[in-house]
Amino acid sequence: MKKKTFLKIAIASSNAVTMADIAGLTPAMGEITKAYSHVNPILVNLIVTIPIISMVIFGLVAGKLCSYFSKKDILVWGLVLFTIGGVFPVFSENIYYVLSMRLLCGVGAGFVLPTYNSLIAEFFEGAERAQVMGLSASLAAFILIFVALIGGFLATINWHFIYLTFLIGAVLMVLAILGIPKTAPDRKSTDEAIFETERKAKNRLPLMFLAVTAFVIYFIHPVLNIKEAVFFMEENIGDASFAGICGAVLISGIVIFGMIFKKIYVLFKKYTLSFGVLLSSISYFILSSSHGKSTSVLAMFIYGVAASVIIPYIIMLASNIATKAKASQTFIIAIVTSSTFLGQFCSVFYISLIAAITKTESSRKLFFITSLVLAAICITLIIIVFFKKDEKDNVFKSNQGPAIERS
Repeated sequence: MKKKTFLKIAIASSNAVTMADIAGLTPAMGEITKAYSHVNPILVNLIVTIPIISMVIFGLVAGKLCSYFSKKDILVWGLVLFTIGGVFPVFSENIYYVLSMRLLCGVGAGFVLPTYNSLIAEFFEGAERAQVMGLSASLAAFILIFVALIGGFLATINWHFIYLTFLIGAVLMVLAILGIPKTAPDRKSTDEAIFETERKAKNRLPLMFLAVTAFVIYFIHPVLNIKEAVFFMEENIGDASFAGICGAVLISGIVIFGMIFKKIYVLFKKYTLSFGVLLSSISYFILSSSHGKSTSVLAMFIYGVAASVIIPYIIMLASNIATKAKASQTFIIAIVTSSTFLGQFCSVFYISLIAAITKTESSRKLFFITSLVLAAICITLIIIVFFKKDEKDNVFKSNQGPAIERS
């Protein structure tokens, strides 16, 4: 029993890399922006977003490597690269050196994320799988509350020290080595491979639709992570330390509502994703209207709640598609998570586009426009779900939705 509990913790805590990259850096982005004031703003914003491009590529690579190597080995090596790429920028502030290390950090995260989700699918099923999915969000968020608070404190001393928060990767690596048993590669016989190809063809459209949906949402959704600390400095609301506190509040929203994700899904069913996007829109609107600490903290908490709803639901849909197609959980999940990564990477260009349209770099205006865009996405999702509900291959089909409810 204790061994199984440790297995759950070891796998679930690996999810921390999903947010560690952002939770660690966000509190210092105001100071980093000032330090690189002589550098093209796109390059500065890429400090946050550039790991995502390597996550996209190596998330898919990880899905293929699982056919030849143990998922545990891929997970551990991913955590090694994540730690090295995360910590090493502390040694130089050359923007191109920093960006190269951030790319390496993304390679590691790309190995970890689809692999840990696949390990959950391999070791657990039914209600227990749903429990571990919720635990992964909550446990990672507990870890990252600490990371965000420490990051904010370190940034007030010297913004270079913010990269030391990535040492959390070493802790996760030890947990993975000690707690996760070695798994067999996902090799299949020729007959199984042919059967799988036929199944995949039938589920290609739902997978493509889910991947595009994930991309669009994450093209807009993560803007707050890039501009939060900058906004607080622009409006004289708070310094890097306050940004760190807000990061912890955001993560507390993920903790609290990640633990009750199953209940949220049972309540909203096929409209769960629309609900998450709506919450995200509300958080941006509140922040765009904020002139003080209390409303800013409220906005960050709601944003955390939105994150706790959106990504688990998307992953559960991906897992369902893989189950129906009898396909590799790792590869299908890798496709969907890579779509979210690609959306996050492109969000830096969304910021530049809004700035060009409005002819201002104001974070307040950016947040307001983003709240409207997310509201439009929410309405679009509701319409799509409502009118596509009777189609056989729709990923949002019927009230059953993902396997979590059937458990």
